[in-house]
Amino acid sequence: MSAHAFTARDLDYELRKYLRREVSRRRHEILDAEDATRAKHDRTIFELAEQDELRKLGRRVHHPPRTCKTCRRSFTPKRSDARFCGAACKQRNFRGRRAA
Repeated sequence: MSAHAFTARDLDYELRKYLRREVSRRRHEILDAEDATRAKHDRTIFELAEQDELRKLGRRVHHPPRTCKTCRRSFTPKRSDARFCGAACKQRNFRGRRAA
């Protein structure tokens, strides 16, 4: 039975092969960990954005359409006590009352 004698060159080759494989494995572990962290971070950002949108939608109050006191056009008020469709009609009404 003859034993295979490893030369220094064989050992150097095997060591380099092992080190390349080990470095590659560790690199992949690090990249996988970074991807997992990034995915968790992205998921958290999207969840927060979605919660914020739902909260905004829940806070909105929808008022029935009204008629503007100045121009007599129908509009949907943003506030429950709105009487005019916009700033121009509000100003026109004020100036008309002031002149009278």
